[in-house]
Amino acid sequence: MKQGFAFGAILVLVGAIIQMFKLAIMGIPISAILILVGGLCMLFSRGFNVIPDDTRLKRLKFQEFISNILIILSAYLIFINDTRWMITLLIGAVVELWVTYRMPEEGKK
Repeated sequence: MKQGFAFGAILVLVGAIIQMFKLAIMGIPISAILILVGGLCMLFSRGFNVIPDDTRLKRLKFQEFISNILIILSAYLIFINDTRWMITLLIGAVVELWVTYRMPEEGKK
């Protein structure tokens, strides 16, 4: 599970860096593909089938889901050539960082 999340996070990072160069194959931006695949890897590596009993952990799982959806949305915005992809990717990354920071602490309680 952790390898899938790490692989997805690396793909999102590489996709965001490649977007600066505007590389495309047959009119499809490479960065959109990398961010989409990375976001999906991060989403499916989470294990959403396990629903915790604690309400705080439920809230954190929902925030993880929202951050992954924002990352996938940024891939779509890159595909349609909209500049708001930076905002959604930034918000998704900040929420992901916050949840990753809070999740182990909440899990110990």
